[in-house]
Amino acid sequence: MLSFLKNFIYSKYYRDLSILSFSSIIVSILNSLVAIPLFLLSWGVDKYGEWIFICALVGFVTVFTEPIASSYGVEVANNRNNKKSLEKYFIHYLLLLFIAFGLILLLYTVIFYFYFESNQLNYIEDKNVIYFLIIATAIIDSFIALLLGNLRFFSQYKKFIFILNIFSISKAGLLIVLLFLRMEPIYLCYASLVASLFMISYLRVACGYIWPALHYKLINAQDFKKSIEISFYRFLLDIGSYAKLNLEILILSSFLQPSILVMYTTTNTLINFMKLLSSKIHLVFVDKVSDLYSQAKYLLLKKEYDFCFTISMIFISIAAVSLTFFGEWIYVLWTKNNIVFEDTFFLSILFASIINCIWLSRSFILLVTNKIKFFSIIQFLFILFSLTITYFLTLYYGKYGIVISLITYNMLMLFYSIYSSNLFFNKMKLKNKNNAI
Repeated sequence: MLSFLKNFIYSKYYRDLSILSFSSIIVSILNSLVAIPLFLLSWGVDKYGEWIFICALVGFVTVFTEPIASSYGVEVANNRNNKKSLEKYFIHYLLLLFIAFGLILLLYTVIFYFYFESNQLNYIEDKNVIYFLIIATAIIDSFIALLLGNLRFFSQYKKFIFILNIFSISKAGLLIVLLFLRMEPIYLCYASLVASLFMISYLRVACGYIWPALHYKLINAQDFKKSIEISFYRFLLDIGSYAKLNLEILILSSFLQPSILVMYTTTNTLINFMKLLSSKIHLVFVDKVSDLYSQAKYLLLKKEYDFCFTISMIFISIAAVSLTFFGEWIYVLWTKNNIVFEDTFFLSILFASIINCIWLSRSFILLVTNKIKFFSIIQFLFILFSLTITYFLTLYYGKYGIVISLITYNMLMLFYSIYSSNLFFNKMKLKNKNNAI
């Protein structure tokens, strides 16, 4: 295991990508440690609360558009040796993006009309302008994400992550500066829109080669249907994970005291650092894995996947041991002893999270190759089962009901991820044998 870690650290390729990958954590630090206190200081609790609501109302644009951009990025990366695929996939996913935007704008117009006709925001002015500025920015950002995926077609993954990080950090930094100057919400929206327009202009000038020609004759009903299916299954995967925590919180709030709910969410926030760490490791290996898959080098692909899984387990183990011994100290220091800490509850949630990180690492290969059809459906069914037993277990066992439910769900996903990843490589092995013949 130490030799794996040594090879990982001393390899320039992995070292460079690791620096870029882990640098994205800066955005989370800026948002949580710097931006939130500035929001409260500059605007006060009431105005900040209304801002959170407006952002939440509009912010789930990415729930619909991110799966489209992610699916497109994977498709062009896995077919980077086929020059015709770039234009073909781009026109299909761009068309899908426009359809999604049309539906979102229609839905938001209805929500906006009915909500703001019956509810009054008392602290934020120009809410109508703010609403449409946020939507316009979200549309441009989604198009930027689609274009950045084209860098993977040209095997420029480092550049892809670098530009994405600079864009995210710049937006977070701009937000903090404006809050420090006590600017009103509408100026934050204008600034965010200008930053997005600047980024798309930069891509046009500096990375003009990633803009494919729009050949509408390449639109093919069968290929477009395939693009819709892949994006839908990735959407199902994302929305399942996204909705699970929110629905768990609603269930817990029905039976438990608010203090228990705060303890659960705070514990999750602290322990999720381990999941964040694991996801950054996966990001380092994404392009190497997709490159080997695009070249049909299945034996090397399996070797790279095993290497990724081993490195993930090393870092998960380090994070798990650190949280086991120092979790209480960090928790108390972070919350200033205002939220109760319970050893058994904390360690139980930690155990469930360890299993969660393991099965996410096992299923990593399916996400990179877009082989997520059955995986997304099974995960969605397991989530429904988990939420159902959470209701009854919490009713009878209190806060430990959610612990039992989490462990059960993650164990089921662990078994299925092992089965599905093994099945994937068995198919690749068979395909490799047939090609040899």
